[in-house]
Amino acid sequence: MPLKINLLLKQQNVKQIENQFEIKCESFSLTTFEEIEDPENLTKEKNNLRLTLRKWQIDENSFHLRNKSIWEEYELFRKNLQCIYHYFVCVKLTAKAAKELANMIINLGGLERNTEAFEEIDNDTMEQSILELIQDNEIRASWIELGACKKDYDIATKNFKILLEIIDFSWEDLNKLKQQYDDVFLKYQHARSQVENELPVSLEKMKEIFYNCLHLLGGNIQEFMICTINLDGLVKTMADRFTGNNKREERN
Repeated sequence: MPLKINLLLKQQNVKQIENQFEIKCESFSLTTFEEIEDPENLTKEKNNLRLTLRKWQIDENSFHLRNKSIWEEYELFRKNLQCIYHYFVCVKLTAKAAKELANMIINLGGLERNTEAFEEIDNDTMEQSILELIQDNEIRASWIELGACKKDYDIATKNFKILLEIIDFSWEDLNKLKQQYDDVFLKYQHARSQVENELPVSLEKMKEIFYNCLHLLGGNIQEFMICTINLDGLVKTMADRFTGNNKREERN
């Protein structure tokens, strides 16, 4: 009877597989064992597989730590850009509101002022660039997919290593498990390769936009301060005028 094992079974089910296999082994005929080609080579193959799995696991853990470090840096810059984006939006809305308020005060009070100092702050191009980066769902989907594939790979590796220790495979069964493991491993490697191609590029774009934003922020803050100072002057002038008018009315 062919062996039916899923390498992605949860760990607690491996013992159950072992018990089931032992029962089947007890029912094997002597002829079944004699049909196994070259048991010595089969043992060597299992030993080689153990060493290969251990090596791959060490390599993949190293790759994972490196990619995780890059992802954490990516997330940090994404949050920083998100903060800057919110500031840009608030400054633009505040500058627009300040200009409208200045126009209202000038018209209401008949003041001989202009609103040149209340020009709207335009960061639309930079805002759009930031928005495209912080809302990049493709790279996030790739990272989530990698996490799912990594989980399957870890489970398959752990199960395969356990099964190599507890079960006397035939060549046919061993090849089936190797193929099953290859399918999981290749899917994981494809997901890892995709992240390794996309993530560093996105991170470099974020860094470039972030440092450009820092330079732009300096100009924004200066413009915002000028706008605020001028608005403060207008409000005080208007308030003084109303106060003076009220005093004259009281004297009359």
